[in-house]
Amino acid sequence: MNGMPKALIAPAVMAASLLISCTTLPGSAAARTGADGTCVSVMVLADDADLKTMDSNSSVSHQVDEAIRENFSRFRNYVVTRSALEGDSRFNVKFNERMSESDSIRLMNYVKDSGKAAEFDVRFLVFYRLFPIPREKTKGFGDQIKIQIGGFVYDADAKRHIGNFGPETWPVSVAGDCTSIACVSNVMREEADNLAKIITDEARKKLMLITPECMEEPSQERTEIKGPPTAGPKPPEDKGGGTPRSREPIKLTTTYTVQFKHFTPTQFLAIKTAMNKEFPDFVRAGRVQGSAPIVNYGYTTQAPQEKIHEWLHMVLKDSDISPDLDAKISASGTTFKVEYLGSDLPEAPRRRKYDY
Repeated sequence: MNGMPKALIAPAVMAASLLISCTTLPGSAAARTGADGTCVSVMVLADDADLKTMDSNSSVSHQVDEAIRENFSRFRNYVVTRSALEGDSRFNVKFNERMSESDSIRLMNYVKDSGKAAEFDVRFLVFYRLFPIPREKTKGFGDQIKIQIGGFVYDADAKRHIGNFGPETWPVSVAGDCTSIACVSNVMREEADNLAKIITDEARKKLMLITPECMEEPSQERTEIKGPPTAGPKPPEDKGGGTPRSREPIKLTTTYTVQFKHFTPTQFLAIKTAMNKEFPDFVRAGRVQGSAPIVNYGYTTQAPQEKIHEWLHMVLKDSDISPDLDAKISASGTTFKVEYLGSDLPEAPRRRKYDY
C-alpha cells in the first residue's frame, strides 16, 4: 500500500464486506447454509414468447424452475425464481402474457434497481426455453417426444450477454396415443429434473468464464479408515472450515462508468490517477470520453460498488475538495456521477475593517 492515502489504508485492510452477489467464502460454514452464504445470485426465467414453447405459467415450467434452483444451490448460489417474484407483495409483478428475451431483461432491471429487496439484487439472469417437438413414429420401438432446450446467460451488472447455450435435445419414449397437450405436459413434468440439470449444466459452463470459484463441483467429505501414525511432516491445520484456496474471497470484475462534471482537467487527471493507483482491486482503465465540463471514464475493478462510493469520497477529501460542501456524488447501479459544486475563481482577498 505504498503511496496510498491514509484515508484509504483502513478500508483496504478491512475490505471484507462484499456485495450480495459475492458474500462469503466458498469453503466456510456460512457458504453451506442459508441465503447468507450465497456465492452468486441468479434469476431464472422461462422464455415463452414463441407459441410453440412451453408456457411459463404451466406447472411444467414451475417445476423446472424449482429444480434449477435446487441444482444451483449445490454450488452455493442463491436463485430467484418466477414464483418468488409473483409471491412478493413489494412488487406488483403479474405474468399474464408470454415474455420475450427483452421483456425478461426489463423485468430483472426493474426488480434489481427498485431497491425494495436486497435479495433480488441479482448478478446474473438465466433465460431458458423448452420446445416440445411432435412425437416421431419409430419402427417397432414405440414413439418418442423430443424436447429441445436452449437459452442464454446475461450479466445484470455489466449489462451484457455472456453467451447462449443449446439447442440440446432430450428424447423421451411415450405411448402411441400420447398426442394431447395434457399427456405431453405430464411427460415433461416427469422429466423436469433431467431438463433442469441440462439447463443448469449449460448455464454453469457460461458462468465458469466469469465466476469459476462459484461454479466448481462442491467437495465431498470423505470418511477414511484411520491407521497407525506415520512419520513425516503434518499437513497444515485448517482453522477456517475449508481448504486454503476456498478461504480466498471470490471477486467479480465489473466495469463502472464514472462521470465527472465541472472538474478542471488537472483535477480530473489527479482523481483518475488516484483511482488507478491507490484504489484496491483495480483491474484496468477504460476509455475517457467527452471533454470539460463533462467527462465519462470507464473504470474496471473487482471492488464492490459501495467501496468505490466510499473511496470516491475519500479521494475528494485528499484533493482538498469537500464532498459535503464542494461536490456531490450519486450512484446508480454501475454508474457514478461526481459533480463539482465549488467555484473555479480564486478567493477574493479579505478586506480590512477600515479599508475603503
